[in-house]
Amino acid sequence: IFSSLDADRISQAGSYDIARRNRTTYEGNVGLHYNDNHGLSEYGASLSMNLFQGKFDRDYYGGTGIPDDRMGFIAFNTTYNSSLKPDALKYYDRMLSGILSGYYSFDNRYLAYFNLRVDKSSLLAPDKRTALFYGITGQWNIHNEKFLQNNSIIDKLSLQASLGTTGGIDFSEEDYSVMYSYNIGNEYISNYYL
Repeated sequence: IFSSLDADRISQAGSYDIARRNRTTYEGNVGLHYNDNHGLSEYGASLSMNLFQGKFDRDYYGGTGIPDDRMGFIAFNTTYNSSLKPDALKYYDRMLSGILSGYYSFDNRYLAYFNLRVDKSSLLAPDKRTALFYGITGQWNIHNEKFLQNNSIIDKLSLQASLGTTGGIDFSEEDYSVMYSYNIGNEYISNYYL
């Protein structure tokens, strides 16, 4: 294609840009559940585990100066494109979660719930890869008491108190890892090397 160009102009002729995106995701769940009742009591528990692995890679760069139409690959370019800075991103997440929860109800008036969650994630700081969350709730269904059962005004009235922690991992490893980036657009650096 560029055979008619001289050697000076062939180094600027043609361009080849590469943009890659990769994504891999796996997720699995397994759980056990148990419920039973005895007289006025009802109770149950569940145990579940969740496994997640995600991976995302992206890179983008370009070159100029394709010497021949049969050499259409980035490695054969005479120079990399100086006006287009390379861009790359790597994202990796692996998490294992375990959840234990249970409840107890007496006569559908007094209820108690609890749950415990343990997350082990690659997104957490390297020395603290495990996070623990818990919750406990007590509930009194006042509408099921004898003094409110035939009340035409109040249909449902409950008193509930809860204590616990919640959390999520909404940041990536980049937020606390050393990262490097190109600064080829800086005028001071360009003039210094020229």
